[in-house]
Amino acid sequence: MFKRHKSLASERKRALLSQRATRFILKDDMRNFHFLSKLVLSAGPLRPTPAVKHSKTTHFEIEIFDAQTRKQICILDKVTQSSTIHDVKQKFHKACPKWYPSRVGLQLECGGPFLKDYITIQSIAASSIVTLYATDLGQQVSWTT
Repeated sequence: MFKRHKSLASERKRALLSQRATRFILKDDMRNFHFLSKLVLSAGPLRPTPAVKHSKTTHFEIEIFDAQTRKQICILDKVTQSSTIHDVKQKFHKACPKWYPSRVGLQLECGGPFLKDYITIQSIAASSIVTLYATDLGQQVSWTT
């Protein structure tokens, strides 16, 4: 019977030691976290990584076909990826002066929806050669009251 009480006492000692050990570990973890957070805050704001600038810019070749006859009208070379449909219309007007930018509607497919002027070439290009179909929209008259 005496031995049994001894074992209970030793178990209690072990339990107390383990509780104290976990308290110390928790305190150390809190101290480590506090130290780490101070270190991160003292480092200052994060700086964005500098963008890698490539010396070669990607250029696209744009083939423009007539939507009704499906004949090739012209080819626009060296169109940058950041160019918009509006820029393409301007270059198309320089290559073929009879097609005014305000009268031209450009489509990806015959009978498809017209592309908005703010869409970039990069967003519609599947390869380095882009095929567009041009339609004459007629006179664009602004209405005023």
